[in-house]
Amino acid sequence: MTGKSAGTRQCAETNSGAVSRRNSKNAVLRIGREAIGNVITHAEARCIDIYLTFAERDFILEVRDDGSGFSLEQSDEARRNGHFGLSGIRERAAHAGGTAEIRTREGGGTVATVVLPLSKVAVR
Repeated sequence: MTGKSAGTRQCAETNSGAVSRRNSKNAVLRIGREAIGNVITHAEARCIDIYLTFAERDFILEVRDDGSGFSLEQSDEARRNGHFGLSGIRERAAHAGGTAEIRTREGGGTVATVVLPLSKVAVR
C-alpha cells in the first residue's frame, strides 16, 4: 500500500500471516504508531518506509526515514524531559518477548527495527 500524507511517502509490505494475539497485536500497533509518530513529529523527513515481514520464526517491523536523525545526547535530553518514545518502543518489544533496535545518525535518518517471536504474534 502506498499513500501520501503531508508530503511523506508511506509504504507497507507484508508477505504472509495475520497479527492476531491481542497483547502482541497491541504491542505491534503501539510500537508502529510511536515509531511513525516520532518520524512525523521530530525527523523532518521527506520519506517514511514501513516494512512488515512475517519470517519463518519472527514478525519484523521496520520503520525507516530520511530525516534529520539525532544524537545520543538529544535522546538522553528528551528522556530527561519526560519523552519516553524510544524507551517505550524497547520496553513494549521486550514485554512481548522481542527486541527493538534504533539506529540513527545525526543528519542521516533513522531505522527502527522491532523483532517479535511469530509464535506470540501470529497464528497459522
